[in-house]
Amino acid sequence: MDTKTDNKKDKTKINPIIKKDIISVLNDVIDILRVKESKDVFELKVLSNHTIHNASIFQDKDSITVAIVIYSLYKILDRNKDINVFDDLVSARDFLIKGNVVGFRGIIRNILKKISESDKRLEKFIQDVIEKAKVRKGMKIHEHGISMAKVSELLGISLWELMSYVGKTRMFDIENINIDVNKRLSFVREVFK
Repeated sequence: MDTKTDNKKDKTKINPIIKKDIISVLNDVIDILRVKESKDVFELKVLSNHTIHNASIFQDKDSITVAIVIYSLYKILDRNKDINVFDDLVSARDFLIKGNVVGFRGIIRNILKKISESDKRLEKFIQDVIEKAKVRKGMKIHEHGISMAKVSELLGISLWELMSYVGKTRMFDIENINIDVNKRLSFVREVFK
């Protein structure tokens, strides 16, 4: 086999552990959206955060894309807007169960397109949500120890945008260290002796 065939073949496969997790997440989303309830918004937010685990371990685009879809749905529902992607989610899950990765990815792209086009007035908002979701998810992945450069590449966002967001969140400044000022001064004096 030539290299082009090998590369193409690799793009149509998903790690079995990731596949199982995405199917589980899609099942949960489908269950949440099957019947409208007030807790749907919170449950969608929790699910979008769940997908970060695999994204940080395996650094795969499928988990990240599903997280963005779920996060976008969460934000849409949080603003009391409706969007009908239930059947698409079922189709995406079914394609993945059958091993049709190309079909799965196509449906997910269509869901993102529907989210963007669901309402012309919402289109800019949803694009912003999707972009912000990528950046927020990028920060979460970075918190798991993946370099900003790798996160930027995976999500298709600028390194500058990611660095700016991480800087604003002050995620690394949150350590709860209470050291007496005199102890700090003593430490610094010892260092510079």
